[in-house]
Amino acid sequence: MKTIKNFFSEINANNIPYCHFKSNDHIYEAFIARSDFDILVARDYYSQFSMICLQNNLKKVQAQKELSYPGVVDWIGYDEVSKFQFHLHVHFVLVTGKQHVKEFNIPWVKYFLENRYLDPEFELYCPEKDLEYVLFLSRISLKLNYYEIIKLWFGRARIKESTKHEFLKIIDGIDINKFVSRNLLDLSDSELQFFISFIKKREICKKDIKKINTIVRRKLKYYSNEKKGILFFKSVYRFFSYRLKQKIKVHFPLTVLTKKVPVTSGLVVLFIGADGAGKTTISNDIYKWLKWKYDAERIYLGSGNNKILSRLGSFLKKSLNQNRKRIAKQLFTLEEKGTTHILQRLFYAYHSAYILKMIKKIYKYRNQGGIAILDRYPQMQYFGINDGCKIPKKYKVLGALERKNLGKACRYQPDIVFKLSITKETALSRKPDHDENMIERKIEIINTLLFPDSKEINISSEINYTDEIEIIKKTIWQNL
Repeated sequence: MKTIKNFFSEINANNIPYCHFKSNDHIYEAFIARSDFDILVARDYYSQFSMICLQNNLKKVQAQKELSYPGVVDWIGYDEVSKFQFHLHVHFVLVTGKQHVKEFNIPWVKYFLENRYLDPEFELYCPEKDLEYVLFLSRISLKLNYYEIIKLWFGRARIKESTKHEFLKIIDGIDINKFVSRNLLDLSDSELQFFISFIKKREICKKDIKKINTIVRRKLKYYSNEKKGILFFKSVYRFFSYRLKQKIKVHFPLTVLTKKVPVTSGLVVLFIGADGAGKTTISNDIYKWLKWKYDAERIYLGSGNNKILSRLGSFLKKSLNQNRKRIAKQLFTLEEKGTTHILQRLFYAYHSAYILKMIKKIYKYRNQGGIAILDRYPQMQYFGINDGCKIPKKYKVLGALERKNLGKACRYQPDIVFKLSITKETALSRKPDHDENMIERKIEIINTLLFPDSKEINISSEINYTDEIEIIKKTIWQNL
């Protein structure tokens, strides 16, 4: 990726002490957005490092409390050439331990930053192999959770294939003499020989992990930030709290956040356009692009997303007439002084209340840092079409209720509005079953709809889809 390569080149040129301190067998995956970068940086150079991040258009993000740790900052970048996002975990301390807690703060930062080499393939600094080896053995021990420790003591633990692969990658080219002379864990002669034996036989078995765990925990116990009793409850609480949030998010969108959010504020992004402009396809692709790292939701404000409204709509069509085409035409050709059936009026009034409720939820979610993607939005400029009011004024009670609800909803303006323009001919070629006059009318309305407090971007749906998506991604990234 061009952006990340330029970023590391600039870091190197400015002589900032850093290294990619762990999982160096996955550096290639990080460059193609299948993994993350784990960068250790000297604390004194944080301001200079942050400035280079901003100059390369990286965005600082905030992790949720169950996944945030002292001395660790997250930055996310976007590469315009490969179209990938990349993620930097920037460490100023060496923290490791159980997931959701990371209770150990190991004082080896100086050794890692003073003993590093430039990887010729990726042109970024990595720690010398003996340092990476001792950190690897410490990490696989300290990050074991309570269930894994119990399995280990009963001889039922399993070593992951990824762990074996990382181990073999580290010991290739390791200098045993440096490992012995540095002796970061202050090991005895017998313990040193035990650790060296893995290098010689190129293998770690389950029994070895048990002994490594005992030695490492004994040597590093004074670097733990938590007492054992507190650690247990904190670890269990954060684990189940985060799992519960993930379950809630699946069934109740907009209620909780589980991924990273911008440090400034979230965004509400709206795509509007006539039928055939590609609103649904584009909003889906942008949602998939953002949700890789950001807490994002794609929200549909139509009646089909609400069970009550969906059932009421189905009942409405069956009750009024069996001819669905005629009913559909009635629904989309309302006149401000015309007449509507009582069931239609009830449906529209209830739907307006649902819209207002959802808009409030969306903006609460946005203020917490979430990114909401929408492809329709209420408006008060045109009656009977494009999510405008549908109850004629002569029906004072329900009509006033609908106008009140939609009026309140319209006070909440999207942050960015993408107007997808399209010609009538192109729209009809994509949607041949749609009414020509209706499409022409919608095209005219889209061009004149006003969003006074939003940033409006006009994009032609006639251009190449790849170019269209690229313009949208660049605009969103600039506003994150």
